[in-house]
Amino acid sequence: MTADFPGSIVSYRAKANKSGVVYDAGKPTVGFAEDFEKLEEEVVAIETALGTDPKGIYATVKAWLTALSDVVFSGNLLSKIVKGQFITLTYKATPVTADVFIIEDSVDTQTKKYTYFDDIKNALKTYFDTLYTAVATFNDHSARHENGGGDEISVAGLSGALADAQTPTGHEASHTAGGSDELDGAKLEIEKAIAFFIDGGGSAITTGIKGAIRIPFKCEILSVSLLGDQSGSIVVNIWKDTLANYPPTVGDKITDTTPPTITTDTDSEDTTLTDWTKAIASGDVLMFNVDSVTDIEWASLIIKVKLVE
Repeated sequence: MTADFPGSIVSYRAKANKSGVVYDAGKPTVGFAEDFEKLEEEVVAIETALGTDPKGIYATVKAWLTALSDVVFSGNLLSKIVKGQFITLTYKATPVTADVFIIEDSVDTQTKKYTYFDDIKNALKTYFDTLYTAVATFNDHSARHENGGGDEISVAGLSGALADAQTPTGHEASHTAGGSDELDGAKLEIEKAIAFFIDGGGSAITTGIKGAIRIPFKCEILSVSLLGDQSGSIVVNIWKDTLANYPPTVGDKITDTTPPTITTDTDSEDTTLTDWTKAIASGDVLMFNVDSVTDIEWASLIIKVKLVE
């Protein structure tokens, strides 16, 4: 193949006129110099590579290059290079395992590379597995929330009521004496009443010891009430000792100088218990002694206590 330069002549400095170059002595001499040969070789090489009559929808090489320039520089991001070719991409809503994705490798100077959809799924799984527990681990769901579990539930963090009535397995046994979660009566503030009845048998009550009771739980006295059948006066003292030292005596009184007293009335209550010995051990014996009495024929002594540890 040779290049055609119409209307040109070759300088006499050229080694020889080339085939296809027309010499016209009537025109001014154009000095191409010896580099003309190299220029011609380059033109021939371009024509060989691109062709003088491109196939497809473009009539000339110039038309094809113009269209190519419009695609590359017009901002159309859907046009990409795949294996050295320019293509226009269409949209696919649901990718499948074998689909190819074009990426820029951030650790390799943004070199364009490709990967498969299956590789993307595997990478995402590895990433999300570091954020969330795999679904398989939820097979031991209840164990993880129990005492010592990896996700133990704090009762303090719960609120509200259950939607329906439920009884936890072993609930009662775990809270009773000796249970794995034995309840502390002192913290529950459980209160009880110890009552003692004094009966005069239809006549005014007489002085002296009226009986004794044994207390089967550890407690602390909170208050004392005294009730009579009619207006009158009465003083009832309380003595306390262990069963081993039974019976208690006046030296074992727990009321100090303020025993339960009704003065010309039908009732009384003492919540102060000034200088009383309020603690009662499990198994202690309480004995009741009437120090003095006027008119009252029967009386009830009620001691309010709270359970302690």
